[in-house]
Amino acid sequence: MVTIQFENASDEREHGMFQGRIFDPRTNNFVIPSKPKGGVPSVLGERVNGTTAFVGTDLTFGVNKNGTHVHVIGMVNEPALNHMVGTVIGYDLVACRYIVLLSNLVQICVNLENIQQHIFATIYNLPSCPFNGSMVTVIGFDQNALCCSVVLSDNTTTINIKPENVIFPPGTVVKLTSLILSPELNGVYGTITGTTFTGNGTSQPSLDRYHVQLANKRTVMVKPSSVRL
Repeated sequence: MVTIQFENASDEREHGMFQGRIFDPRTNNFVIPSKPKGGVPSVLGERVNGTTAFVGTDLTFGVNKNGTHVHVIGMVNEPALNHMVGTVIGYDLVACRYIVLLSNLVQICVNLENIQQHIFATIYNLPSCPFNGSMVTVIGFDQNALCCSVVLSDNTTTINIKPENVIFPPGTVVKLTSLILSPELNGVYGTITGTTFTGNGTSQPSLDRYHVQLANKRTVMVKPSSVRL
């Protein structure tokens, strides 16, 4: 068993083909996200349009950091907002809502379940796949196929990959699911801090467990199939 503790949560800087861009599911292309006037809030208690905004960095596990690229999902009362891309610029710990700057420069406050983060990840342990080892953008989870939906480096092709064949980087916020021994944790959000691989030394190790730290500082180790973006 090999345990890897990550230290650098930003794979994006090492892959310039993705740097500074966000995948727009409406156009099936990468676009440059807009920046708010006056900059992004960076301190606790700074206000955005009268709402107290809290930075998701180092303050609480399970909260996406400022600057996280997302698109809007599941908006029943305002369906026109669905699939619009934006950037997280704050989080209200009291209301449990994200403050998101959309690509049209409109700011909205949405629930946890109404944003889909975009994560740069790596396709892993698929030796017969031509994309094995490639950096991809995870843009969602296909509940029917139980696979991650990823955009390849050509910025246009979207494919489904099983969770155990996609390595999420440190700092990724995930929701726990399908836990049998600890069902009370299903639906709880946490942040990936490390990964465990297993192998017999004769082949490439398999992705075995994610180390996920919860808001109460508790760390759990879960299978790849038990995390959702």
